[in-house]
Amino acid sequence: RNNYREPKLPRVFWGKIIYVTPGSGKTYVANKYRKVVDADDLIVESIQEVCPGFDYDSYYGECPDPRKYIFRFYRYNSTKHIQNKVYARTRQKMINLADEDY
Repeated sequence: RNNYREPKLPRVFWGKIIYVTPGSGKTYVANKYRKVVDADDLIVESIQEVCPGFDYDSYYGECPDPRKYIFRFYRYNSTKHIQNKVYARTRQKMINLADEDY
């Protein structure tokens, strides 16, 4: 019999978009709680939608760490217009997820 219970996110954070600085443990929290989404994953999705020609895997191999993917993208795609488009799409994804029933 398995007595493991998944940790529950405090209700005060349900449906919220929380911004914290890099290195503060966002990925740890997203891995700990099932209903927390790491924005890095959403940024990768947005990059793939906005710039489908950016093919990280062909140049660098499979990338299990979204931070490396994002870094490479912004290193070689410094156009503000493209960056803003990726951020706007990511923000909309976050808003949509925060609005979903918990």
